[in-house]
Amino acid sequence: FKKTLTDYYVRSLISKTDMQITDTQIHGLHLRYSGRTGNKVFYLSYILKYTGRQRNIRLGSFNDFSVKDIRNRALKYRQMVSDGRDPMQEVQDELKRQEIEIRNRKTVAELLDEYWDKYITTNKKPSSQKSDKGIIEKSVKPALGKIYISELDLPKLIDFYNAVRKRTSASTANHHIALVSTFWNWCERYKYLPVNSNPCKLIEKGKNEKIEYAVLDEQGY
Repeated sequence: FKKTLTDYYVRSLISKTDMQITDTQIHGLHLRYSGRTGNKVFYLSYILKYTGRQRNIRLGSFNDFSVKDIRNRALKYRQMVSDGRDPMQEVQDELKRQEIEIRNRKTVAELLDEYWDKYITTNKKPSSQKSDKGIIEKSVKPALGKIYISELDLPKLIDFYNAVRKRTSASTANHHIALVSTFWNWCERYKYLPVNSNPCKLIEKGKNEKIEYAVLDEQGY
């Protein structure tokens, strides 16, 4: 049914029956009342200007907003519809943008901790966990830990690989970058990095130099 929505009316609304109350002042503004929970939530129904598609966007709960606040939001969205825009799509796009931004602001160190808890501890045997822990804590985190995951790229990984190789050996550096590669793939699965973006395979891997021993004759020469 229709009613002029006010704070007093909405606050005093009590019933065991579900209801949808349409506001008499703003076209498409509805209050949905749950008889089971007592929740009072506002929605705005609108029709897209160019496609004719009907949408219902959630405006907020009466526990969080006054009727005046809801009316202001509803009027803002109706103006957007009048301009040919889709408020629901724009809200969804903004939420997605914020989610991506939050993910991009994760550091390598933060995600390595998450990677340890969600992957290594459940997929590797204790001896491998001990080895990986040493690589992560003593090598990867000191070199790459403070970098945002969105800024980790091939040049940084090449520098990391070469630094490890210089102070240890090619085989050790290869083992380090293999761990980073697995970590990168995990980040892809959890949407911290784009799919199929792993640059570790582009790093030119080295081999340990073989030591050649000379054969001495009977005189020791």
